[in-house]
Amino acid sequence: MYKLGRVLGIMVLAALFSTSSFAQNKEKRWCFSFQASELTAGVDWEVIREANVYSKNADRTEYNVGDTKSFWAWDLSVMPPENILVPATCRSKGAFHYVWIADDQWQNPVTQNDVDIISNAWETATPASSMDPTKGIYHIAVSLFGPAPDELDNDPRVHLLYMDLNDFDGYFNSYNQMTDEAAQMYGRRSNECEMLYLNALSSQGIGSTYMLGALAHEFQHMIHWMADQNEAAWINEGCSQLSWYLCGFGTDGQETFFANHPNNNLTTWEDFSDYGQVTLFFVYLYEQYGGAPSILKIVSNTLNGFDGIKDALEERGYGFDAAQMFSDWMIANFVNNSELDHGQYGYKNFQAPEFAIFDTLSNYPTGELTGNIKRWAGRCYLFEQIETQLNIEETNFEDTLNLFAYPDTISEQRLIPMDPAFQILQIKGFSQNEDTAIIVLANTDSSGDTTAYAFQGSDSMSDDVSPPYVSSSNLWGIDVNSVNGLIILRDECSQLDASQLKFFINEQAYQPVVKKLSGNTWHIEYFIAPFLSDTNITGKLQSADINGNIMTPFQFQFQSGSHPDCETGIKLMLPDNHFTPGDQFYLYAVAGNSDEPVPNTPVFVILEVFGMYFFAPDWVEASQGISYYSRNISTGKTLIEVLPEFAWPPAGNASDIVFWGAMTDAGITKILGNFDKVTFGWSE
Repeated sequence: MYKLGRVLGIMVLAALFSTSSFAQNKEKRWCFSFQASELTAGVDWEVIREANVYSKNADRTEYNVGDTKSFWAWDLSVMPPENILVPATCRSKGAFHYVWIADDQWQNPVTQNDVDIISNAWETATPASSMDPTKGIYHIAVSLFGPAPDELDNDPRVHLLYMDLNDFDGYFNSYNQMTDEAAQMYGRRSNECEMLYLNALSSQGIGSTYMLGALAHEFQHMIHWMADQNEAAWINEGCSQLSWYLCGFGTDGQETFFANHPNNNLTTWEDFSDYGQVTLFFVYLYEQYGGAPSILKIVSNTLNGFDGIKDALEERGYGFDAAQMFSDWMIANFVNNSELDHGQYGYKNFQAPEFAIFDTLSNYPTGELTGNIKRWAGRCYLFEQIETQLNIEETNFEDTLNLFAYPDTISEQRLIPMDPAFQILQIKGFSQNEDTAIIVLANTDSSGDTTAYAFQGSDSMSDDVSPPYVSSSNLWGIDVNSVNGLIILRDECSQLDASQLKFFINEQAYQPVVKKLSGNTWHIEYFIAPFLSDTNITGKLQSADINGNIMTPFQFQFQSGSHPDCETGIKLMLPDNHFTPGDQFYLYAVAGNSDEPVPNTPVFVILEVFGMYFFAPDWVEASQGISYYSRNISTGKTLIEVLPEFAWPPAGNASDIVFWGAMTDAGITKILGNFDKVTFGWSE
């Protein structure tokens, strides 16, 4: 069995060292775990674990502070690394760790104070910025990513060996997860225990915030090996960077390097900017798609890359499309405005760096703007000094390349996607020398190395390209809000005959609310709550002009739940904040739950009228009793109808009337998550 394994192992190693990243500049890779994983690419772990079962029954040694031992490690000053023995002494022992310091590093530079800092951070407490400051690295990482392995030694403790790593900060070596006899068949050696290697000669000191972050990073690699030995490098490294961040040690700072070089393929592991890229991607994934429970599912999923993310998130009830999610994330990097749409175009709690603009344009027409973008990468252009209208026209675009416009200083901000059917985008309402717009390009190609593009910009005034409803034909555009259950379309169209408007959802005709806001601007709105359970929603608007000519229909499509940003709490929905007779009026509450389902949840909706309070659904005045809705709140959004749609009656005048919304635990002892407040009024 092992003879065959040895031959295969030698063949794999020969191929790796001749063509792999070992030939690249090691100083650009502070974590050696990626290269270490390449060293075990030919290992059959099912066979190895069969041998481990027999070996695990042997007696194992439990160490104490002061014990000495020589450990197998790698000399990283040469590539491929050579096996070496490192004499070390145990300087700390806890429920889940040993700290071993190489004897040639003791007292200079490593001190007992350094060891005590490491021990406390591993077992007891992490900084206030961590996801749980009352827990150490071990418990936080296990809760986030899954159990630590215990393949051979029947000891839950992880051995932390600090030694000279020749400029690398640390690594996890899975050869320690097999017997030494088996490791020798692959030309390697094993300590037959769970071990992490850290650099005792770090310029920042082994007890520094940086090196504690590196420790959290390497521990995730060990856990991820247990769950999925062959996970894609960018996923594994991204989870390790997330471990660094969520354990409260900030980041390694490489996200700034990526922000200056955003045209970098997310899914390949090539250079130093990769660390910053996967840091931002996994922080964004953590914030937008369910936090720790989703990360745990991703690590335990044995599919690799985006396939594993999709499978894991769908298991948790999230709709996931890799191209859409990547585009949202790339926009978030350049725009970083969590107030837009459902919050998917920004970071919630993370202080992301400012991303580099590829080119700034201020002379129009711009002429053709061309370039190449790597797959799973992005780029951004800034447009300044626009007279009144910006026109962006695609002249060479592949299907996998998505273009988005963001007028970032106009009074009403929104993100506008390029409609590939029309290949032109128009944004109105600019004020010269004051307003700007950015164009974000996101390449979601999963095959080729790069994708070419060409587009141009102008600022001339012109009619809408395909009236009346071209997606993103001006600043207003279309807003499909699948969380609140609204479709809102606003456009300027002087020729529209509103009485001829036809509105379809999934080929079924419906009557929307149509308002003429001012001048030639129309607001068309339909509440789509009944469709929120549908995966795909298609819509169409069709009308005629004032001369009876049928206009080109505007068609759109979106996925319900594509952006499951789900803060725990309540959001109230009204069609407007001011009503006149005949206006459509309704009130809905959306209860959000980002974690586990909450049964028998009291949901309160309160009407405040000049100091008096009335409780739905019975609308009793507070002094006479309290009523509320009781709902089982599943993970995601739960729609609660408070007042069905009706036409507002003639009712005089009023202002500053308030609806309040909140949900509590079953015992009504505390509010769960956010509460909401909506102020409205009316007039004859």
